[in-house]
Amino acid sequence: MARKSGKIILLVSLGLIILLIIVARPPATEGTTQNRAKLRIMISGQRSGSHQSEPIDGADVLVMSNDGGFQATPTTDSQGTANAVDVPFGKTLIQVTAQGWITDGHSYDLNQKEQTIAIKLKPSQEAAPTPTPTPTPNARIAGVSNQPVNRTALRTRLQRVARLVRRAKKGSSAQSFR
Repeated sequence: MARKSGKIILLVSLGLIILLIIVARPPATEGTTQNRAKLRIMISGQRSGSHQSEPIDGADVLVMSNDGGFQATPTTDSQGTANAVDVPFGKTLIQVTAQGWITDGHSYDLNQKEQTIAIKLKPSQEAAPTPTPTPTPNARIAGVSNQPVNRTALRTRLQRVARLVRRAKKGSSAQSFR
């Protein structure tokens, strides 16, 4: 009988140790870094008449998950690099805006823990600056403007684009939004 109760105590003790190990370890939950990417975005462009691409400093980058649940707005450094961390895997919209360059936006499929995306911008018209137009009531601006970027209006527009992308749900891994 003593041997039997000794085995029972040993089994119960072993079970408690295993239970403590399981409880002490944090559970893997949705939203942990195992389904998220560290994203490095490299922005460059080539001016007309130049033979080399140059990094674009100070470009505003919008990184938005397809469902709109994640948003990051990094700015590029002097090397033309912007970083976003904890970006959920899946389709992600990346929109780049920089003064003197044409705005670019595409959807990318993120599926690696560390991912680098290189984006080349095209220069806007390099003609002499146009004079600031006089505002007129109910005037609509078509195309790209040389006016400073209204970040609030841009963010609102990008959120609308993201909603349209979600609705479209096409199978292509890189769609243009122009």
